[in-house]
Amino acid sequence: MVTIAKCVDHNRDLELICCECLVLVCSFCVPHHQGHPFVEASDQIDYFQNQLDKTNAQISSKMDYSDTLAATIDGVSNLSKDLKDFIVELEEESKSPALKQKEKVDQQISLEFKKRDRLISLIQRYQPTIVDTHTTANPNIKTIQQPNQTIQLDEPLYKLVDNTSQIENIKKDIKSSFKLEFIPSKRQKQQLQQQLNQIHYILSMDRAGSPTIITLPNSIDIKAKNEEIFTMQSLDVKAPRWSYTSIIAVGDYIYNFGGIGMFAKSNRYQRFNLVSMTIDIDEEMTGLSPVSFLSTCYDGNSYIYILDSYMNTEETNIIRYNIHSLQFERFTTTMCKGDVDLSFFYSGDLFSFGSTSGSLLRFNVETKKTTVVPVESSKIITYSNSSACCHDGKGGIYALKEKKFFYINVDTCEIKKLDYTFLKTNARLQYHRVSETEAYIYCLQGAAKSFVYSVANNQWKQILSGDTKDRLICASIIYNR
Repeated sequence: MVTIAKCVDHNRDLELICCECLVLVCSFCVPHHQGHPFVEASDQIDYFQNQLDKTNAQISSKMDYSDTLAATIDGVSNLSKDLKDFIVELEEESKSPALKQKEKVDQQISLEFKKRDRLISLIQRYQPTIVDTHTTANPNIKTIQQPNQTIQLDEPLYKLVDNTSQIENIKKDIKSSFKLEFIPSKRQKQQLQQQLNQIHYILSMDRAGSPTIITLPNSIDIKAKNEEIFTMQSLDVKAPRWSYTSIIAVGDYIYNFGGIGMFAKSNRYQRFNLVSMTIDIDEEMTGLSPVSFLSTCYDGNSYIYILDSYMNTEETNIIRYNIHSLQFERFTTTMCKGDVDLSFFYSGDLFSFGSTSGSLLRFNVETKKTTVVPVESSKIITYSNSSACCHDGKGGIYALKEKKFFYINVDTCEIKKLDYTFLKTNARLQYHRVSETEAYIYCLQGAAKSFVYSVANNQWKQILSGDTKDRLICASIIYNR
């Protein structure tokens, strides 16, 4: 016979389980748990025992994970200590010759001061009569000629050679040695593989406001002379001209915010439904003034962040759009140097990049603090305002400007020149990862001026030569289904 525990407050059998509080209760306790779901303890106790076993397993797994992270932190601390000890030893070793020589010279100075004191004493004790050498011609009186130049000491001199550029390179090397390797979890690997297994498309707008769906191949022979075959489908949809910087894909939707150009500002936004292939929202951005050339990025949860810096060299207004409530919120204002060509989330922070100014900023959405990522902007800046950028989701930026194509690593601040094909670059670059080792970048401009770049081969190739539509300065975005 099973003995059922009694409620200490009501002396009744604890026959129920409050699923929210995870406690046993009697029927008289139910009013104190108003609105909570209940189940019969006798029916569900095995289920909760199973949940307990799973929770214990989760605790054990997370404790192991915590121990691994602690070992990583200790490793960084030990490496830092080794470097500090090395710097201290280097400091002592480097200063040693100069310290020894300084001690020797200081002793000599002390002796010279003593000699000077004796000379002063001698002169003060014997004051000869001042003789006018112009009237007295005594050949026995000799005048000591004082040297009119600095006496050169026959001693070695140690001087620091401050090689600033070499020191900066050493700092970068040290910083890169502290980089933590991101190892995705099993679930993250499965999600990535699922994404890679899906079919990828580009939705590309033309100057007439008509979208085209382009099916992307899983592999491209970048060195072959023949062109790959792309399936293109024109949609019977008319939309405003979308900006190539302010379009973003989230789930089953593609969003576009604001206008395009100085004289085509707008405070409207559109949402394109990828299931029905229609624009299901075309409304005003409530509370916002007409804007143009916004930069957008998605935080992976509920918000699309919208950066407004067009024609504003002093600051960037950050707006948030909630994809669930469809509400806009003025989030904050942060510093800016020129227009923002690209924004994206990486390692929990929002990065913004302006290729005209070479400015790379890191913004913490929790503290609303902005820090400057110290890239060597002089290697990026050109006189041209036209630019095209994309990111690889792993801290890498690809920036295409007139006669320049760069890779920029936001972790190490490395800037690497890549193969360049002369393009009009007022078009968005689209990064497409097809496997863990293979990725391509698309630049669609239409009118036989579309290209694809192989990241592995560092080489461009022309594609879609039969596409007659003008897509220059028009929006395009990659999505998967």
